[in-house]
Amino acid sequence: MGPPTATLQFLHNLLTGAAKVFLLDKVLPVASTYEDAVDHVHREYHPVVQKEQVNKDLSNLRVTYLVGKGMTFDLALVEVHKRVSSRSRMVPSAYQGEEHRVAFLRGAVIGYTWAAKPLSRIATHNMSFQQLYAELPSSL
Repeated sequence: MGPPTATLQFLHNLLTGAAKVFLLDKVLPVASTYEDAVDHVHREYHPVVQKEQVNKDLSNLRVTYLVGKGMTFDLALVEVHKRVSSRSRMVPSAYQGEEHRVAFLRGAVIGYTWAAKPLSRIATHNMSFQQLYAELPSSL
């Protein structure tokens, strides 16, 4: 992407307002490369406690809860898919990856007692997140 100082300068030039103040006060004194700066910002805005909370929220996510709030099953499944897709990047690194997204999605659907039997018929452990999501509406 270029010399380290040039890419760090790019970040400096890109930001304005409160973001630039944060960069100047908190990031640039401790970062010597663009990658260091990005890591520092990531740690600041996604601390370990927040990552653990997102992991817990995704683990406790249930389609039944959304259906109980008035959503149809199909809309609830779409909402669960969106939440897992967007928030799974914010969990601790040990829980990131395709197999964990599949586990979050399976966990959200298994909350239905009647879902265990249809899910047992599809090979959910060898499917990608998108494949499992595509398979769920017809299986349930």
